[in-house]
Amino acid sequence: MHWHDVPRTLTTRAEKVAAQELATSDPRLAHALADPDRFGFAQTLAGAHELLEHYQTAPECARFLLEAAADARRLGHRQAPTAPLLRALTLALWREEHGPTHPPDSWFAQGLDVATRPLRSDDGVRALIPLDDPDTDNTDPAGYGLADYLEQHLTYARRVHPVSDRVWEA
Repeated sequence: MHWHDVPRTLTTRAEKVAAQELATSDPRLAHALADPDRFGFAQTLAGAHELLEHYQTAPECARFLLEAAADARRLGHRQAPTAPLLRALTLALWREEHGPTHPPDSWFAQGLDVATRPLRSDDGVRALIPLDDPDTDNTDPAGYGLADYLEQHLTYARRVHPVSDRVWEA
C-alpha cells in the first residue's frame, strides 16, 4: 500500500485563481473552496464528508462490513477482499459485539447493498467499490475496494482495536 500526502489546500496562487474561476460553473468546486478547513480541498472533492457520514449512520451490518474491509487491509491483505472473505470478517466482528448469536436474515446482502450504494449520484462516490475482474465474463465482483479516504480514516481509527482470534481465523 502506498500513501500519498495530499495538501489540504491549494498551494499556489495560480491553482487558487483557476479553482475560483472554475467554481463559478461547478458547485462541487465552490463547495470545496468554501470550507477547506473541515476536510481539505481535495478530500472534499473525493467525498470525505459523504463517506464519513455514510459510515457513521450505516446500519450495523453495513458498518461492520466497512470495518471488515479496513481491517483486512490493516492486517496486510493486499488484494481487494472477496465477498466470502468480507462475509467471514464481518461475521467475526458481529460475534465480537453480539456473542454467538446469528445476524438477521439477509444481513450480508443488505449490508453489501448499503456499503456499495452511490452517495452523490447514480455513479457517485461509494464507500465500498465493487471491482470487476477484466479477465473473466463473470458479472459478480472479483473483490471490493474501500474508498481511499474511508480506508485511511478507519485504519487510523481502528489502530487501537485489538484484533480478535475470530478475525485472524477468518
